[in-house]
Amino acid sequence: MFTQTSPRGFARRVLRSPLVSVLTGPHGVDAYTELVDRAWTDREARATVVTARRTTPRSVTLTLRPNAICARLCSEFRAGGHVTVGVEIDGRRHTRTYSPANAAGAELIELTVGRHDGGRVSTYLNDFAHPGMVLSISTPGATFELDRTARRMLFVSGGSGITPMMSMVRTLRAEGSTADIAFVHYARTPEDAAYARELAAMPGVRVLHGYTRSGAGDLDGHVSAEHLRLAQADPDAVYVCGPPALADAVLAVHPGARNTLGLAWLSVTQGRVHLAECTQDELAHWLGRVAPSEVIYSAGVTE
Repeated sequence: MFTQTSPRGFARRVLRSPLVSVLTGPHGVDAYTELVDRAWTDREARATVVTARRTTPRSVTLTLRPNAICARLCSEFRAGGHVTVGVEIDGRRHTRTYSPANAAGAELIELTVGRHDGGRVSTYLNDFAHPGMVLSISTPGATFELDRTARRMLFVSGGSGITPMMSMVRTLRAEGSTADIAFVHYARTPEDAAYARELAAMPGVRVLHGYTRSGAGDLDGHVSAEHLRLAQADPDAVYVCGPPALADAVLAVHPGARNTLGLAWLSVTQGRVHLAECTQDELAHWLGRVAPSEVIYSAGVTE
């Protein structure tokens, strides 16, 4: 009988053997393997940047290959969820929460990071992210609950809020969903609209673009009830991710909408706010609308 063994798996077993542990003590094997590949560690979930695409003036899209620990953790990723990303800047670790754009079950992780004015992490990644860069990745968390029973679905996003929407729509397409899907996205200009080409070519998805600083879109001006009606007149499920004004406008028309603000999530049914990530202005906006006892989680402010 012939048994095939992967080179990386064989190497890992050798490096974890008692003899090698003695020879590499007291620092351990990881202190040496990380000199070869910073993602080659059994102590932390990490992912290596495979590609860094700057397809809009204010964002960078990173494709990441997870190491073994990260792959195990990310197998739990659910469409529309989020992860905490760690990056070293000037010798210090900084962490921020982002919502991957990849479908659930994808082998690679995809992050699109929008540049926040004055934001340390988003600015650093937009300016310096490159193939070979290694980032730490946390266990995925849930932000949205994708309703697979809905037959008429409406997704509304603004700016970098498009990422969890893309994750859910990509997942639905990969699963062969036959739902009637409408996707409304708002950006400053056509050049700022992430994933525009992919959405335009995606079968079974009706896409409408609104450009708030240009009149070249399918929709004029900012979000309105008329825009939402044109996209999907009577939706069974509505998801929205974007700035406070966008979220408020959608919730005014569809009070039962699933809403996330960056990753600041308002659970309409429970009347609570899940603050996983938002800007300072967004944080103040939502905290001003609910009692402190209704805030169930907080993990930092976007940079």
